[in-house]
Amino acid sequence: MVHALLTDTTLAVRVRGEAAPPFEAVVGSPQGDSLSPQLFNIYYEAALRDLRETYPPTPAEDKRLKLPPETQYADDLDFISTSHQHLENIHEQVIKVPPEWKLQANATKTERIHICWKREREEETWSKTKSLGSRLGIADDIDGRMQLANAAVRKMWYMWGAQPVSLELKLKLFNVYVLPVMLYNCGTWGLTEQLASKIDTWHRKQLRRLAGYVHPHHISNTNLYKICNSSPLQNEVHRRRWTFFGHILRMSPDSPAQKALNIAFSRKLSPRKGRPRGGLLDCLLDDVKLYFQQNIKAEAYVLKWLRDQARQKEKWNGLYKNIKDSY
Repeated sequence: MVHALLTDTTLAVRVRGEAAPPFEAVVGSPQGDSLSPQLFNIYYEAALRDLRETYPPTPAEDKRLKLPPETQYADDLDFISTSHQHLENIHEQVIKVPPEWKLQANATKTERIHICWKREREEETWSKTKSLGSRLGIADDIDGRMQLANAAVRKMWYMWGAQPVSLELKLKLFNVYVLPVMLYNCGTWGLTEQLASKIDTWHRKQLRRLAGYVHPHHISNTNLYKICNSSPLQNEVHRRRWTFFGHILRMSPDSPAQKALNIAFSRKLSPRKGRPRGGLLDCLLDDVKLYFQQNIKAEAYVLKWLRDQARQKEKWNGLYKNIKDSY
């Protein structure tokens, strides 16, 4: 299959609408070809297997917590450890990828992120760090998503300008061009009441503009959702979060996400001092509490029960429906 797709491949350069004479591509695979990323992942994984043999010994604390040594998505590779020195030692090996693989690690683009709690949240610079297009801090990620979504709204208004456009078409364009920008990766958001109110307020503001209800004209939130055939945005975040959780629970037990859940539900992490902060795990546990109608804690048997439920998608969807009806 690879031979058939990449043999006698020709490419052409197009400049200002005019194409240059075609030439035969003899190196690599064509950019944009659906096979290219699959071949890269296979090749990259094989190179990493060789590279892992050069890693220094895993620190004892990492073994105790059963931390995954790395996470990979396409060419984005992250190393995880409780030891700063261990990561520095790995970095020295990574930039020396064996030459036979013809791969090169760009040391200047390497980021070092220290995730830890600070007394003042403003000091937690890690929350503003991006990974795969999302900021690590939920509040910071929502702020960034809002900025990008607002830019998408401005472009949408520019498309029709002064021409009269029906509300139905406006909503269709809004749902296609704006909401996906706003809700990118929202399945990882652990919303507090304040953050949930923030995204709902933003959503209603956009709906009012689309429906023409700007000052001094008013409309209640209930009627606004009715004429726009919509609902609070936090409901969609909640649905995607639960769907994403089920997807993770069905993953391989050796996957980094499953290992992270094992750590979180086994209570191997020492609690931080001070008032506990809400997060993604807290939101998911609150959902489970609603289902059981009692206080459920992060215990290993709870995680096992959730995994059993998630293996059958119909059961998992039914579980979400029961939780949704309990709100």
